[in-house]
Amino acid sequence: MEIIASPQDIFSKSDIKKVLLLRQDRLGDVIISLPLFEAFKANFPEKEFHICLGEKNIAATPFVQAFFQKIWYYEKNLFKIIPLILHLNAEHYDLIIDLLDSPSRTSSIMMKLIKSKYKLGFDKENRSVYTHIVPLPNQSQVHIVDRVMNILLPFNIATANIDKKINLHINDNIINPIPKNNNKKRLGINLAGSTKAKFWGIDNYIGFINKFLENHPDFEIYVFVQKNLQDLQAEICSATNASPAPITDDLQLLAKMISTCDYFLTPDTATVHFAAAFQIPTVVFFHTPEIPPKLLPWTPYKTPHKALLTTDSIESISVDDAIKAFEELMHK
Repeated sequence: MEIIASPQDIFSKSDIKKVLLLRQDRLGDVIISLPLFEAFKANFPEKEFHICLGEKNIAATPFVQAFFQKIWYYEKNLFKIIPLILHLNAEHYDLIIDLLDSPSRTSSIMMKLIKSKYKLGFDKENRSVYTHIVPLPNQSQVHIVDRVMNILLPFNIATANIDKKINLHINDNIINPIPKNNNKKRLGINLAGSTKAKFWGIDNYIGFINKFLENHPDFEIYVFVQKNLQDLQAEICSATNASPAPITDDLQLLAKMISTCDYFLTPDTATVHFAAAFQIPTVVFFHTPEIPPKLLPWTPYKTPHKALLTTDSIESISVDDAIKAFEELMHK
């Protein structure tokens, strides 16, 4: 196993022609990896890059398809994993890259079963499955976007020279169903994340919206939800002057709607990175086991923001604290 701690000309060589990236985790993980994908395509147009996504991030396909010649999908089903491994082995990859910066049994199994001369990953507990590793920067101090860019070191690329802005490429044909009212500023609220612990609570949202609009009558508010939370969206909007954003599974359409917001409020979920892509000042709720956290929260990358952390349920974050966070953002 070789450790690559500085830019070296290892995998940039012409004999590395076909590369597979493993990113079968969550939607947000794909979004924060977009600058890396752009760097690969810009610096190595002669190489063929494939990616393997998973069940939880398959919806990100429209954002990544421009960077890869093939997109594979992992499903946690033995009868589908075996055919997938057979197909991947038939591709004869020169290099496989595991992008997960935390140990993954799935990635370890795939690294062992997929044949390739070279296997690259981060210096973590399952490092033995790789032929080459790159350092894993301090997870309590270095943002995930910067951490994942270390994968470029064996491609002889200094990460400091890379533009790490998250770019969401949206089809020009997509029409925004909530066009901007030029007479109003717009606050977008994403109601919940992937788990119950990431829901702020109906009373909090209603209290926040009413107080925010009382303080800022020059604003309009749109509430964004997934389909399973449509009833909560309706309840909150009926108790306030907020409007329901159209519900969609199309992430490009969702991104288009979010792009019209001047400010954003969300728990820790993929929409944090959507807002960052458009440099929208954002207040984010984070649940963390301890404060200060050992794992740096996935805050909006290089975007004005306020992170409200709690070791309890995020429902314990007060309306007043959220209002105060927005006031501070607005007066920066």
